[in-house]
Amino acid sequence: MQRRAEGALEEAVKYAKDRSVFGRAVADFQGMRWKIAEMYRDIEAARSILYRACATADPFPDPLLAAAAKVTVNEMALRVTSDAIQVHGGYGFTDEFPVSRFYRGARYGTLGGGTSETLRDLIGKRVIAGLDPVDGILGLGAF
Repeated sequence: MQRRAEGALEEAVKYAKDRSVFGRAVADFQGMRWKIAEMYRDIEAARSILYRACATADPFPDPLLAAAAKVTVNEMALRVTSDAIQVHGGYGFTDEFPVSRFYRGARYGTLGGGTSETLRDLIGKRVIAGLDPVDGILGLGAF
């Protein structure tokens, strides 16, 4: 899912630079730059939790961090690919541009391998039970 989001961002940036509206590149509009900035920020934030979950793998990642990473990355990918379609306008839904394929794949990610709701339930149960995998954050009275 991470790579789908990255691919969607790359395609959105390329399209925004190439497409002109009112004699200006779409990328020259502040609103579009902000949308692209949010897409980038979401990708980098999700990458952090994904890498953290992978770092706990010995040989498998902690279930709490794995579930948190899956929910975070999948929902980020859905947002980013949806925004990439919006950058493309109506063309984003056509098969002419890869962003429609990225979106369909991202949508599946929220369903396959455990829905986001199922994973949230797992996360909630583990947090309430105090099963913190690495830092002992839950033992510090933060919650």
